[in-house]
Amino acid sequence: MVAYFVNQAAYAEHQKVSRKTVTIWKQKGYLVLNSAGRVNVAASDKRLLDAFGERRRVLPPVRR
Repeated sequence: MVAYFVNQAAYAEHQKVSRKTVTIWKQKGYLVLNSAGRVNVAASDKRLLDAFGERRRVLPPVRR
């Protein structure tokens, strides 16, 4: 499986949350980032699902 990386604004759009929420998730360690600071979509979705369960709806990846 190939990792799919996006910037934080695109990940916010993917999750249908604000960029501020994504920044908070980053600070709390919920996001999986590469060395360039881009978000690994599948790994971050899984980490959020593990942390919040079904309360945090995880959506399919945004394709650009």
